[in-house]
Amino acid sequence: MDARKRGGLNGGQAVTRGRLLAITLWLATSAGAELVPGGGNTKNDCLVELDVRSGTPVPSATKGNPTVVCTDCDPRCDTGALRDGICRFQVALCVNQGNVAGCTATALGHAVAKVAGTRLAAPALDGSPACGAVTEVAVKSKRARPGKVVVSLRASSKGKPRRLDKERVVLQCKPAAPCSCAGGAPTKLSFTTDVGSGQCGHLDGDSAPAFFPLACGGLYFGGGGVIVPLPAVVPDMGQEMFNTCCSGTSLFLGPTTEAATGSKRTCSSAGCLFGPPLPLPNPAAPPISTCLVNVVAKDASGSADCSTGVTDLIDLPLDSEVFLDGDLLPTRCVGGSTPGAPCGGCASPTACPGGGTCTNDTGRCSGGATPGAPCCSGSDCGAGTCKPGHCLAGTSAGVGCVSDTECPGSRCDTFIQACPVCDAGSRKCNGGPNNGFDCTPGDSLINGGYPTSHDCPPPGTKIASLPIAFALTSGTTTRSSTDKAKQSHVFCGQCRDPLQTFFKSPPCNGSNPDCACTSDDDCADEGSFSSCQQRSAGAFTQIMMARTITETGTPAGAVTTGGAPKASTLVSVFCVPPSSVGSVDALSSLPGPGAVALQGKLATLP
Repeated sequence: MDARKRGGLNGGQAVTRGRLLAITLWLATSAGAELVPGGGNTKNDCLVELDVRSGTPVPSATKGNPTVVCTDCDPRCDTGALRDGICRFQVALCVNQGNVAGCTATALGHAVAKVAGTRLAAPALDGSPACGAVTEVAVKSKRARPGKVVVSLRASSKGKPRRLDKERVVLQCKPAAPCSCAGGAPTKLSFTTDVGSGQCGHLDGDSAPAFFPLACGGLYFGGGGVIVPLPAVVPDMGQEMFNTCCSGTSLFLGPTTEAATGSKRTCSSAGCLFGPPLPLPNPAAPPISTCLVNVVAKDASGSADCSTGVTDLIDLPLDSEVFLDGDLLPTRCVGGSTPGAPCGGCASPTACPGGGTCTNDTGRCSGGATPGAPCCSGSDCGAGTCKPGHCLAGTSAGVGCVSDTECPGSRCDTFIQACPVCDAGSRKCNGGPNNGFDCTPGDSLINGGYPTSHDCPPPGTKIASLPIAFALTSGTTTRSSTDKAKQSHVFCGQCRDPLQTFFKSPPCNGSNPDCACTSDDDCADEGSFSSCQQRSAGAFTQIMMARTITETGTPAGAVTTGGAPKASTLVSVFCVPPSSVGSVDALSSLPGPGAVALQGKLATLP
């Protein structure tokens, strides 16, 4: 039987290529548990199963007694993450799960799991899918040889005909090999983002390979009907640090805490921050521009190799907190003692404290008799258009724009500050609840919406928290869409009312509480939300329906512990659920796929 994860936001088909493909497919999503069918009669194989937690790798297509293998100190499966000759597995007894095709749930007369004389806690046996409390099982390695224990499971149904499911699962602990990394055994791995450049991926159509390029350092999201200009720029200077345990040249990665790194902005355990605030300006509708604050949702885990600089995978699920701020700075002071500070509305500027001039930071005219003139609305431009950006140079320097295509020989710089800005000169917050307070820029002056900083939080309360299943790799990751009953080219299905644009809000019934789906069958018990769809077919562009999304990373090459950081690119393709804010979902075409390519520097630290 195949070992399968419980339901998650994985509507498309995900494939990750890397050095340890055979044993790391389990990490391709952020689900926190792996169910282990015993490989017996498929009609009964779902009655009792072992749930191995903390992302423990489980072999697929196993017959007989499956063996779950962990290396001492690997935080993905050894919750102690200590090099002490002991693997600490987290396991639970589960019944009536829906992951075995051809097996139907039933009320049970008994369900028992034993390991080393200890019984695992039993769940409810009323025929519903359930799991008992988690139990830690410590397995000792034997110096140079693996150690193992056997978990015996047994369940039988009530009534007649009697159904029986018996299983034995082996938990094996391998000793860690001596570290052979240059410079000695590292204790941490660090990755710091840079401003991206070049192309790191592409979209394929059904008959049009690589018809749409994906930029390095760009964040893409949404189906083919997305209106927001893409990509969003990923901020630089965002650092994440991971605890590291070395075995040979393999690096097992685990989470760091705020206490260990000295900052909530560089750690990688649940509740830590991922990068500085990310502005998402919306030139088509500036009032619904948003600011994202990304928070680590689950302790990070992963693996890398110091001899090649390959990052096999970093499992780093995020909660992306969405703040609907619009343009926070329609006017800004130039000069004086408060440069960059807000100074009233676009049509009603006020004096700048400490001198300086209050300057329009809302728009510039494009076309008409006064191209490049400051404007607050289209009426200020006569026959022209007021646009929320301006060309920085070239033949159209200063003229209003929405996208780079309007600026030959240059780029379009936005006037929309969707997040508060930390002015690089005065080091004061511009906008938001900390306006005028001291700050340290968290990134560089990438465009008019930067620098941002967690010292300058967005105003108001978050309107949504979107789970983003980052699974970063320096290899190549690909997601293919499938054709559903009522929509083609679906990457990330959610239960939807097929007669309207509404999607079911979690929780959903059955095995998909997040309302993600792979077919209409997953939505059969959701009332009118009976169709498995995304907001619009395809991905990221209206040029053509995308069939496949591909992002390609770059390994760092051999790294030396304590040595100079090496350039690397980490990529991920994932799903983005709806925000449940109608205007945001409509313009961003959510739910739908997402993709990112993070260019940066990787280093191993002593």
